[in-house]
Amino acid sequence: MFARLTESRIGRIIIPAIVFQSVSIGGGFSTGREVVEYVAKYGALGSVSILTYVTALAICGALIYEFSRQFNLYDYKSLMKNLIWHGWPIFEFVYILLAIVIIAVVASAGGNLMNQILGVPLFAANVLLIGFIFFVLYFGRGAIERFSVYGTTFIYAVYVTMFGYVLVNNGGEALNVLSSGSTAYVDDPKLFAAIKSALIYAGYSLIGFIPPLFLIDRMESRSEAVISGVLSAVMLAIPLVLSYLSLLAYYPNENVMGASVPWLAMLDPPILLVLYGLAIGWTLTESGVGFVHSITERIDENIKESNHQFFVKRDGLTSLQRGSVGLLILLSAILLSRMGIISLVSQIYPILAVLFAAVLVLPLLTVGLYRLSNPSWKLEFWQGRGSDTQSTGIDMEQAE
Repeated sequence: MFARLTESRIGRIIIPAIVFQSVSIGGGFSTGREVVEYVAKYGALGSVSILTYVTALAICGALIYEFSRQFNLYDYKSLMKNLIWHGWPIFEFVYILLAIVIIAVVASAGGNLMNQILGVPLFAANVLLIGFIFFVLYFGRGAIERFSVYGTTFIYAVYVTMFGYVLVNNGGEALNVLSSGSTAYVDDPKLFAAIKSALIYAGYSLIGFIPPLFLIDRMESRSEAVISGVLSAVMLAIPLVLSYLSLLAYYPNENVMGASVPWLAMLDPPILLVLYGLAIGWTLTESGVGFVHSITERIDENIKESNHQFFVKRDGLTSLQRGSVGLLILLSAILLSRMGIISLVSQIYPILAVLFAAVLVLPLLTVGLYRLSNPSWKLEFWQGRGSDTQSTGIDMEQAE
């Protein structure tokens, strides 16, 4: 049944969006910290931030998926070599660093929550989470797809329950903030500040479009790629809006808005705290699996394409090697997590977001758009030099 879904038109559209959403909902989003920092702190103006954020993601997602589909680019190295040629290592550095930072944020939250809510020792919590990520990566693509689909269903169910609890009890306060136009938590707020914050948030969030690239090989038309890119943004918009409204229900309470994990300050029933702790653990696993898989895919392709005598008889990474690469990345993230959630989200995210936008968004909106509208433009260059292999989906006769 699952295999039939993945090969169907609806599966080709929705599964990349699910992987994007499952990766993006991790990090500071799942703690509520991101939503406070880039959206909710602006109070009523946060609605403008959400609209800006979702629009930017939808446009970029549609372009990334279609560019990947049009030219058969299913890992980030191939994608970036077809956008910025020899500049691709800059993107790789920023991407890996940002992936580690995102995993670090959830590792910080997940380990502490499993310790506080479930009573699991911090070290044991990290070992359990790393072990589970290693397990999923070991079993490869099929396990990753199933894990993302089933996990997203579970996480959505938990978040809907949490949103429902908060909004049923305090939803009136959220409506009051919106109707009054309150922006009490920030000094002298301006519309431009809310939009700028949303664009920074979007710049960082674009990293979520990289892990689903390995699924684009199933897409058969431009409409599938565009719809999937837009759907990815919409799927993330749903929990974002509900998180925003939940936070407005306590706006501008410093105990919530200033908390490292705002959801802990909003949830009282023990059963909800337990479910939230499990959901955080799952989001860490999904984030880790998504980002690590995209990195191991790139390494795998490099090994297959290499002419070096050490790699010539190797057919990519073994399952054990994939898991070991993931383990190294996850251990780095856990060490970084000691900085704390607030410092990572408020200080590190914006820097990396600007870098990520510079190495992906600008090339995408210039070289990417031009190549999509003129596929034959400098085709020999991009086929022969822009990538290690002839990765474009257009041959020379068609281009002529």
